[in-house]
Amino acid sequence: MNDQFNIPIKLAFVLVALVLLMCSPSRGEKMTGRDIMVRVRANQTPADEVSKITMTLTRDDGKSRERELELKTRREGEITWILLRFAGPANVRGTGFLSRSEPGTDDQRWLYLPAIRRSRRIPSSDNDKPFVGSEFTYEDLDVIDVDAWNYMVKDTIDGRVLVEATPTPKAVSDGTGYGRILYYVDVERPIVLRTEYFDERGRHIKVLESQDPRMVGSVWRFSSMRMSDLTNGRATTLEFSDIRVGTGLAPDLFSVRSLERGM
Repeated sequence: MNDQFNIPIKLAFVLVALVLLMCSPSRGEKMTGRDIMVRVRANQTPADEVSKITMTLTRDDGKSRERELELKTRREGEITWILLRFAGPANVRGTGFLSRSEPGTDDQRWLYLPAIRRSRRIPSSDNDKPFVGSEFTYEDLDVIDVDAWNYMVKDTIDGRVLVEATPTPKAVSDGTGYGRILYYVDVERPIVLRTEYFDERGRHIKVLESQDPRMVGSVWRFSSMRMSDLTNGRATTLEFSDIRVGTGLAPDLFSVRSLERGM
């Protein structure tokens, strides 16, 4: 090839390479803890979702009992609605739970008890109370409120990024009962594979382990999640089935009236 044409071609390749280098992220640039948890939260909140759950409550002596639930969620902008209803056994059938979460505001929660045929508002002071006898608290059931916590990347362990969360004054006032939380995050998907909870005195009190992640629609979901309470030896396992995303759930399903009518 004639050199007068060869030089411009080489120059063009050099220019293209420079443009690509300038447009790509810097290798030294890393995601912050907050960046990572924002991605995790986005995976938690598709437009809407339906699934069935088998809840197994295991005592410290190894004896267990099961409960069947149906979960429905819906996102409206920054607002996330969660509706849980118990299908069995008979002593809890019809019990329902509704929550509304919005960043920067206090969560709103209601519990419907069929025995009294009405719902009651759950105050924020009950955030750290157990949900219907399980090892999950009301706070644990909600999506992550990124703005209520400070995040720091602490380490990378077996390919997982360890993110430490410490409460802001808002989280403290919300009464979560947690002084520190450690998230072991698979950043690529992005999902939390393990969560360790510490109380305000620094005691390691609970561990949440999530198993068998798989893609459902556009989000990652687990087949099961197990919350173990290290202070009393009890555990609660949630097994998920029939997960459907983007089903077009109606907004009026997520209301106190609907909760009380058993819709």
